[in-house]
Amino acid sequence: MRKLGIALNSTQIILKAIELFKDFEEKNYNALISWYYSFLKRNNYSIRHITHTGQKIKENSKNELIKFLNIIYKIRIDYNIKENYDMIINMDETPIWFEMTGKTTVEKIGTKNVEVKIFGTERLRISLLLAIIFNGNKLKPLLVFKGKFNSNKQNKLNKLDIVANKNIYTVCQENSWVTTEIFDYWVENILFSYGRSINRDSFKLLIMDRATTHFENNLNEKLEKEKWKYSLIPSGLTRFCQPLDISINYPMKAYLHQIDTLYRIKTLNKIKPSEEEIIKEVFNIWIDPYK
Repeated sequence: MRKLGIALNSTQIILKAIELFKDFEEKNYNALISWYYSFLKRNNYSIRHITHTGQKIKENSKNELIKFLNIIYKIRIDYNIKENYDMIINMDETPIWFEMTGKTTVEKIGTKNVEVKIFGTERLRISLLLAIIFNGNKLKPLLVFKGKFNSNKQNKLNKLDIVANKNIYTVCQENSWVTTEIFDYWVENILFSYGRSINRDSFKLLIMDRATTHFENNLNEKLEKEKWKYSLIPSGLTRFCQPLDISINYPMKAYLHQIDTLYRIKTLNKIKPSEEEIIKEVFNIWIDPYK
């Protein structure tokens, strides 16, 4: 089952053993648990935290991966961007939940009930739209807060010094999702702005996943007009081909979660960090992750 990518737990394994070996029905709980751990040890298994969830990897994934890499290579050759690493961009979007309760906590040995306080904001979130350049630099991040697009709230956020100076961009969306409208905003204000700043006359390359928001509103025509080509990562292969997803999104979320937790400990109440504080923290970690 693990070869098929299906999660297994102790109950499933023990029930299967009882099904296969009738004498196991007479064993008590402690004997079954002892057998279970011995079974893991004999067969070189251990209990692991799940590091990735997703659909089954296709059997032809290797061929799709090679095809994808060949497409990128061909674009780089055909449009003379083979060695111009400042003209290759990888973009991804990711949600950030304000309150992310973990699976474990430190507690005294022998405590029967381990309760964890929540602050009632577990459904509140923002979205981040990030992009990295293949020369090691980064585009300015876009934060999506809950609210109406072009609302008073968005205008208020845009008046903050850190946003007004174009160090970071903020928008509002009713569910804080990256919709077609929000993606277009990123393309127009961040991607195209960067492209014009480096070279208006040469083609650049954008690599992104197959989110439906990336196909609407005549995206291809807009990109062509600004001399951008794009390549879509095949479904199910982002874990191999999406640098942001692999190396940046998770530590970014972990850092913001830590900041959120420390803030709540400091204030000793249900107050979450303000939008301005979140903007500053995202800017700080994005500009200087080792600070």
